[in-house]
Amino acid sequence: MAIKRWPRKEMKLTDLVPMEDNPRGMDDVAMVGLTTSLEQFGMLQPIVWNKRTGHIVGGHQRYFALMGLGEIADEVIVVDVPEPQERAMCVVLNNPRTQGYFLDALDTFVASIKLELPDLPVALRLDEITIPDISDISGSLESETDDGRDAIDSREETYQIIVTCVTSAQQIEMVERLEAEGIQCRVLA
Repeated sequence: MAIKRWPRKEMKLTDLVPMEDNPRGMDDVAMVGLTTSLEQFGMLQPIVWNKRTGHIVGGHQRYFALMGLGEIADEVIVVDVPEPQERAMCVVLNNPRTQGYFLDALDTFVASIKLELPDLPVALRLDEITIPDISDISGSLESETDDGRDAIDSREETYQIIVTCVTSAQQIEMVERLEAEGIQCRVLA
């Protein structure tokens, strides 16, 4: 089966209409991060626009960030689909269950980026990316809580810190102390 390749077109941002009932939002802190990402790296993912309805299908937050930066136009992917398919595309483009997950190697990956690019803005929030326990992901994809909600959506928020130790003995002692208090630890090399 051949994969459909949608055309691209340069469009004025004012001609794009955000979906009124877009089920995705973004807080101010995340918007600062997205805007900083656009300024730092450019537009890495185009906005998806439905020619038939005039609605943005994917990239609402990038659209708002571009507007906030005073951009006039951008290249968009142009789809031509009925509204029910547009709405399905909107959800699929943002569904974390179809986008995979970060592996434990992310910590080392991010650490190497920060060493090689020490001037990256804090607003990119690289230190805030969390890695869910793989058993949480695999065990909860089909499971639900007692009230019928997905288990993955009902998990409590987690927080991470990085502790830098001067010696391996200090690192071992710190891990033992934290684990004794019931705090889950992951050691980075």
